[in-house]
Amino acid sequence: MRENIAAANYIQLKTQLSRSTIMKVLAQLKQGGYVKIDNGILKEISHLPLRY
Repeated sequence: MRENIAAANYIQLKTQLSRSTIMKVLAQLKQGGYVKIDNGILKEISHLPLRY
């Protein structure tokens, strides 16, 4: 399932957060090296910070 749906769409379905908030958080996690996203698909999750 993870390969078939974009990470932002999946998070939005599960959390009801705004798309802009989700994109901002994903961009910051990607910049920090915590997640790897390829063409909108979540490929890898590293150790996430305890507080964000």
